[in-house]
Amino acid sequence: APPRRRADEELEVMRRRLELAMNGAKIGVWSFNPETGSVWYSERSREIYALEPDQAIDTRTLRSRVHPDDWAKLSAPYYHGFPEEPVEIEYRVIHPGGDVGWMYALGAAGRGSDGVAHAVHGIHIDVTDRKRAEEELGRSRDALLQSEKLAALGALLAGVSHELNNPLAAI
Repeated sequence: APPRRRADEELEVMRRRLELAMNGAKIGVWSFNPETGSVWYSERSREIYALEPDQAIDTRTLRSRVHPDDWAKLSAPYYHGFPEEPVEIEYRVIHPGGDVGWMYALGAAGRGSDGVAHAVHGIHIDVTDRKRAEEELGRSRDALLQSEKLAALGALLAGVSHELNNPLAAI
């Protein structure tokens, strides 16, 4: 086979492997064009955001799905010209039914020779299960701490009671 065709075939094999790996890891992929504002989401990213397959994605759509308290954090890189280094952000996503999930996004700007970010590409990972486990662990830790405080208070009261009973018994 000619070198060009062989290179195309190898590229296609690599593309399929990458796609398989991303599907297996449940990673979504996204792209954003800062010049036009156009956004592209892979099928997995659309699932995480609960977007229909043919639903247009624009700032209004995204803003309606991102928790209001997290929008400033998510949009900050846009207003700062996109940093040189990749950016990691965890934020909440609100689904149409009202369920709240957690998203991890990692993105990096692609710059032209002029140094301007002409595109930003990245990944999405649904981290809702991890966040819920962390919250549950925090609640369990708080409950254990409260239990230890009550046990210490009980031991203190028992000691005080014993110390008061000795002189009273003598009287």
